[in-house]
Amino acid sequence: MGSDISSVKCSEYRNISEAEAPRWLYTPTDVTFITVGIPVLLCVGVSANLTFLFVLLRGQTMQTNTNVYLASLALADLLYLSLFATLLLWRHVTSPAVFTYPFVNSASCSLYFIVLRTGYCGSVAFVTAVTYERYLALCHPFEHLRIRGPRRVYKIVLTCWLVSLMIVCITIPEVSLLRTWCVQWPDRDEYQEYPSTVADCVAVKPKVKYYSPMLRSGLWFLVMLCNTYMYIRLIHTLVKQVATESRLGVSQRAQQRKRQVAVMIIVNGVVFFLCQAPYHAIIIVQWMYRIAETPSPIDMALQSNQFWVRNFPQMANTIVNPFIYGALNAQYRAAFLEAFGCRRRPREALNVPHPPECAREQQRQQEGQI
Repeated sequence: MGSDISSVKCSEYRNISEAEAPRWLYTPTDVTFITVGIPVLLCVGVSANLTFLFVLLRGQTMQTNTNVYLASLALADLLYLSLFATLLLWRHVTSPAVFTYPFVNSASCSLYFIVLRTGYCGSVAFVTAVTYERYLALCHPFEHLRIRGPRRVYKIVLTCWLVSLMIVCITIPEVSLLRTWCVQWPDRDEYQEYPSTVADCVAVKPKVKYYSPMLRSGLWFLVMLCNTYMYIRLIHTLVKQVATESRLGVSQRAQQRKRQVAVMIIVNGVVFFLCQAPYHAIIIVQWMYRIAETPSPIDMALQSNQFWVRNFPQMANTIVNPFIYGALNAQYRAAFLEAFGCRRRPREALNVPHPPECAREQQRQQEGQI
């Protein structure tokens, strides 16, 4: 039954009964998500984020400091989505057993999850960075004018990547050991071709499972609270500014531009944290019941569907940002049309000089872009 296991170094041996065999195999829900949902997310996500990066590179009005953060966010989303989706598809193709990874040693586990989780943590960091940038610009404009500049932006981007990598390295011991089970399937014809080994990436020590999940999810909730505070301050400041500008007769274009920024930041932040909330809520509840050494009600309620309830919204979150920008930001839509040749380039692309007032207005518009 299956391949010969005499040459395989097994961490454990498992005799699978006919009653528990279905728990080791993909359910119809798993197959639907993997064969339909994951390919759709992968194709749409990669296309949307690459298109967004292309528009940022080609659009002259999109060359702003804040868009450096958004480009980094798109790269982090691409990294996370492509690696996670590829692993799920690879696992499904190579083995009918759901609890298996196609890795050859523990180093493979560590390397894969370091890169994957760095992409995930990077996306959280860049969402926070772009929110903080707009928070400074609107709530502390003089401080922002004093410290802003491309060098500062690139330093922050590098810091976000390094901090993400550091956090991942602290928590990676929970998935850095490759454990191989040598399994004996039920003695029936349908199981004859099933693999004799199942591999999983597990914690190096049991105690790691008691601190690592709380560290990851605890930091996430802390970041969410910081972002929520900045969103509230942004909304309050924008409402005051719009009211003041209305009384002073400031141009409607300036007000509309600020409203676009506010709406986009709020929508982007709410969608981002809502998509990630199920994962971290489930992780924290499981951690609490693990500490109490009692069965988790979430495990009993969701059973095999728990994986998709936790992870599918997170994966879907990686594709929504470009659509939010396109729906809520007129400047991005114009740059999109320009980048794909649907609209002629502005006069400055033809090296036609501008009057000083036009140049100053263009500079103000670029400073206000997201």
